[in-house]
Amino acid sequence: YSAAKVDGANAWQRFIHITLPQLVPGFALVMIYESMMAIRHFDLFFILTEGGPAEASHVVAWQVYVETFRKLAFGTGAALAYIMAVATFLLAYFVIRSTSKKL
Repeated sequence: YSAAKVDGANAWQRFIHITLPQLVPGFALVMIYESMMAIRHFDLFFILTEGGPAEASHVVAWQVYVETFRKLAFGTGAALAYIMAVATFLLAYFVIRSTSKKL
């Protein structure tokens, strides 16, 4: 920060060129992790709202439950569960890859 200030960078330029690049990896990691958790959450939504008014709390895991156990479409439910698992594994791969570079 001091060197940028000596070079004549204003506060906005210091933020864009110094602070923001340091925040992006951590922010990306948090976003990927939270996406993984949002895909997998089912119990909380089921216990509290059972889909909520007008399906406001409709997540992928809830759709798997509805297709499999309410509509009795076991093939569709299994396919959705497989897609959900693959998406979670891909997100986990990116998390592991991004954190292993730092070690």
